[in-house]
Amino acid sequence: MKTIITPFDITSKESGPLLYAETIPEFFKVYEIPGATHVVAFGSFGHMSIQQYAPPESPWRILYINAILTKEETFFLTQHEDILTLDFALNNNRIYSNGNNATELIEGYFNIFFTPQSTVELKMGANRLYSFFSIQLLDDYLSEWYGCYPMLKYFMSEIDNGNPPPLCDINQLVNPQMNEIIRQIIQNKYTGFAKSLYVDIKIKEIFMLAMDKISSCTSVNTLEFSQSEIERFYEAKEVLVSNIQNPMSLKQMARKFGINTKKIKTGFKQLYEMTPFNLILSTRMEKAKKMLTSSEMDITSIADEIGYNNKHSFSKAFKKYFGYSPGRYRKSKQQNSSDYSTI
Repeated sequence: MKTIITPFDITSKESGPLLYAETIPEFFKVYEIPGATHVVAFGSFGHMSIQQYAPPESPWRILYINAILTKEETFFLTQHEDILTLDFALNNNRIYSNGNNATELIEGYFNIFFTPQSTVELKMGANRLYSFFSIQLLDDYLSEWYGCYPMLKYFMSEIDNGNPPPLCDINQLVNPQMNEIIRQIIQNKYTGFAKSLYVDIKIKEIFMLAMDKISSCTSVNTLEFSQSEIERFYEAKEVLVSNIQNPMSLKQMARKFGINTKKIKTGFKQLYEMTPFNLILSTRMEKAKKMLTSSEMDITSIADEIGYNNKHSFSKAFKKYFGYSPGRYRKSKQQNSSDYSTI
């Protein structure tokens, strides 16, 4: 492990100067990317882990941020170059603001953003884990894809003309395949040239998945709903996935957000490409997958944690969703980890 200064200047609004740990705290080691530079900032707000993986001559960089805060805080991040990023909010929402402009990336969503060199505010709440994964695309990376995705050429022209909006005007839902690729990038144990080659392949893979989704996404201007209704759908989604142990029914959602059940179904299909039920299922399955690989909890406890009454019903749902049982998945990942250690 190497420790260096952060890839941007960072200060906190309320907590004063940040301190930097000489060693990585145990609770951040589970998120550690082998071979990445890693620095941990801390203060009265809590702890923030910042990792960067940037092989020489590569047209991309990986930035992985995890933070555990004990109180609400606003951070100022100052970057000294223009940055084009494919961003994923893995845990909790990422809210950036720059003057009068604010961008929010809701947990479980992604988009492609251009941020000119500037200082942005990053707001975080108390007693939460934040995880943000970014692929910074350097030089003329997007121009190589113009033939496959013509919209990129227009996007780059907008960048040349000023400060463009995100590539897609609706943030897109991260699907299970994308989550698996991110996990593979973070957890791979290759070294040297093999590692950079492996990550490069995975970046191309996830970039194509992202662009396929963005290319077919529904524009805000073509939605059947008002802006206030769209905002209520975003709030409904956040409430729904934050309580997967005992999620709201459609009727409860309709009463809480003032939208009838038929409109809720239509709105979720247009905005999230799935029904409320499937959104709950996807959230449960992805959380279960993380717990199977990053914890030693038994399968019965995991089933209870994500809202299933018993191990059998959870295992049946997991196998139907992924094609293999929870026990088989955990065993295969443990075997892969063992295999990596011999490389």
